[in-house]
Amino acid sequence: MSSQEISKIFVIGATGAQGLPVVGALVADRKYSVRALSRDATSRRAKALLALGNVSILEGSFADEAVLREGFRGCDGAFINIDGFNTGEKTEIYWAIRCYEIAIEEGIRFFVYGNLDYALKKAGYDSRFRAGHYDGKGRIGEWILSQNLANRDRMGAAVFTTGPYMEMAISAMTPMTPSVEDGILTWRVPLGDGAVPHVALEDCGYYARWVPCNTPSACASIVCCVDRLKSQSKADLTDNTCSIAAVRRF
Repeated sequence: MSSQEISKIFVIGATGAQGLPVVGALVADRKYSVRALSRDATSRRAKALLALGNVSILEGSFADEAVLREGFRGCDGAFINIDGFNTGEKTEIYWAIRCYEIAIEEGIRFFVYGNLDYALKKAGYDSRFRAGHYDGKGRIGEWILSQNLANRDRMGAAVFTTGPYMEMAISAMTPMTPSVEDGILTWRVPLGDGAVPHVALEDCGYYARWVPCNTPSACASIVCCVDRLKSQSKADLTDNTCSIAAVRRF
């Protein structure tokens, strides 16, 4: 899909942790303009998006077909990243499908879906490793690529797969938030000696900007990963750079 064909991009999830750097990267060189969906156009994050320039705000919910049509109409690209962690697995599956279908109907030329790994499938369908917000996205990611084999002449599509953010390792209220135990900064993560692919938020913006310019296929899968990070690596890095005692515990 030639970048010359894309000029205005509708973004769902623009005010989220990933959405902010994605929109920032899309409009940084003024090549694209963005129409960003927000439930509150007066919110601090919506105002921060407007301050970037080349951004307009559409107030409403992704769970409203009239709002979706208004968002897609007049745009030629879309970046859809529904917050399945907060909305729930069933809600994301239904509305992601409708986003894809309405995007085709409204004439979107290139559709990017913010994806996560289909963890249950990759775990051999062992439900001990089921993660609803991952599996909801992973199912839809596969569905979009499959559907677009038949729809490729009407719309290009890519799934943009990320993972836990590096920033979550030191942020409050995340599954990876460390605590101080007996004066030692401690991560408690049940990984054994395993590693998890991480991504940096700034990189999400870089590669989201890269996709419409460099994705010739009408059915593309883009995986963004900085490193496969072990929890012990976080502790070692803290020890070596911050002079703070740190440890990983199970």
